[in-house]
Amino acid sequence: MHRGKLNDSSKTGTKIYLLAAAVFLIPALLFLSNPLLASDVNLVLYQQGKGDLVSITVENNSTQNVVIDSVYIELDRQKYEHPSKEIIQSYNKRNFNFTVTFPSLHGSYPLIITVRYLNDGQVLSLRHAGLFNFGEALLSDTSCYIEDSVIDGNGDIILKAGNPERWRLIVPEEIDNVSALTSKDHTVFHVRSRVTGFRNTYPVFAVSEDVSEGKHRTGICSGRLTVVPAIPSQSNKGRISSGILLALSSFFMLVSLFILRRKDAESHFPVTLAKYSSRMFFIAISYYVLKNLDSWLTFSQKLIDWKIYASFIKVASDNLRGSNFHNFFNYFADIFFIALLLLMFPYFYWLNKKEPLGDDKYVSFLKTLYSLPSIFVKRKIYWNSHCKLGMLTIFVKLFFVPLMVSWSISNIIHISNLFNSPPLWNLYTLNYFLVDVFILTDTVIFTVGYLIESRFLKSEIKSVEPTFLGWLVCLWCYPPFNVFSFRPFDYPIINISINSPQGLHIAMTCAITLLWGLFAWASVALGFKASNLTNRGIIKSGPYRFTRHPAYTAKVLIWVIQGVFFSQFGLGILIGFSLIYALRAWTEERHLSRDAAYLEYKKTVKWWFVPGLL
Repeated sequence: MHRGKLNDSSKTGTKIYLLAAAVFLIPALLFLSNPLLASDVNLVLYQQGKGDLVSITVENNSTQNVVIDSVYIELDRQKYEHPSKEIIQSYNKRNFNFTVTFPSLHGSYPLIITVRYLNDGQVLSLRHAGLFNFGEALLSDTSCYIEDSVIDGNGDIILKAGNPERWRLIVPEEIDNVSALTSKDHTVFHVRSRVTGFRNTYPVFAVSEDVSEGKHRTGICSGRLTVVPAIPSQSNKGRISSGILLALSSFFMLVSLFILRRKDAESHFPVTLAKYSSRMFFIAISYYVLKNLDSWLTFSQKLIDWKIYASFIKVASDNLRGSNFHNFFNYFADIFFIALLLLMFPYFYWLNKKEPLGDDKYVSFLKTLYSLPSIFVKRKIYWNSHCKLGMLTIFVKLFFVPLMVSWSISNIIHISNLFNSPPLWNLYTLNYFLVDVFILTDTVIFTVGYLIESRFLKSEIKSVEPTFLGWLVCLWCYPPFNVFSFRPFDYPIINISINSPQGLHIAMTCAITLLWGLFAWASVALGFKASNLTNRGIIKSGPYRFTRHPAYTAKVLIWVIQGVFFSQFGLGILIGFSLIYALRAWTEERHLSRDAAYLEYKKTVKWWFVPGLL
């Protein structure tokens, strides 16, 4: 992330945080009051049987307490229920005991466990299939495989088996098994979720039963089902239609063209109108592109028959339709577009009308677009450094604004869930909560940085990373590229994880929290100037007094701790993370060193990552 110069006055700092608070106050209140938000519930089921006693253990690995509505088991067509409500505290477990009637035949039987629990006012369920052995354990002579599935409200679960008609599907209660189509070697179950509004991942099972030689045999296989919020249709990607956006962009383009051809284009009103209309053109056309890009990419697969291209397009299209853009379209894009439509003209008229049109990067790039037809006549177009800056700035905002807005809203939802279902506060939950707050701080500050660029706030973009390598190593770390960009590194090389004692485990948890605090501190120091691939001036405050890339240092150290002490990453991935962030730092150094102020800053702060060491 690049740095920018902070205003020394506390008055400007106050404006920054007041404006950031105002931008996110309405969505924060909206989500804090929404009863349909899904808490991050993580339950694990265990079973143990001895004679006619079956013990079911429900372990709560969530950061909040979970209310269990009921637990029941099904064995040999009989149902046994424990209906009383229980509260399982965070990182605790509860046993539910059942006395069952022995089946009539010896052998193995499927034991179906269902746990109903409350999640923000909704009753959800978790189901598990295990074996109950009466006498000797006898497995079925057939096996099956369930493909992991992702559905957007409804979709298919595919079961592959030699005799697929012998298997029945076990899914959570809120998942309806609508139909099943069986062929020679597989069955396609079409399922539909009755729960809307959030993402959930379930284990799903299939069981097969048969009797031979007077004994009962059972087969079990399992897979995963992920239910995501329904993919929005094109009309649901914001309430402003594509037709209106095209009409507005055409209107603003014509207005800009008319103004720029006037002889009095340098007087206050035409200057303001030209700046306003050029920006509104790019904003309207960008919104139109974001609404339709996934459809265009999907259509392009019909024209380009190449498997690698098709794989990338699928990842990109799923990203555009998924959670990384969902919140942006649903809760932000229309409001922000209308606010700019109404407020940008008076802002430019009163605060930014003196800058010549020739120095305005957005007006300059619009002139480039106007000049494109002349390439067939004059064989050249209008192009200069302002045009290039305008083009690159638009690309930066087009890529990062939807991501950062959606992530900020998602983080607000995540933290609000902690208050909707208050956790059992202990050292672990306190650390997790602080990490959530630090990540929210970072995303909100960067979101405001991408959305707001103002001479009044001294946050105008001076330059954008000009090289392909600089863009590559930056975008490498963001979706949709990071879905596959780190796969070449995801191979076990050396086992770097260690079994740490409880005390060291706690210490490393606290160290991770402190490093996330350092990461957020770096973002706070950047303020409105926070954005990737850009230079908005140089700062020397906060952690930037000690190193030039403190946020990268914090991130890599977090990953190292998670890999060594928590076994979350292997050595290959850590090498990949370190390499990419070293390249990001190197390309940023090369870019920022074109600024004389940064060369002076480098003389004062000599260390890239760790003071006195690196």
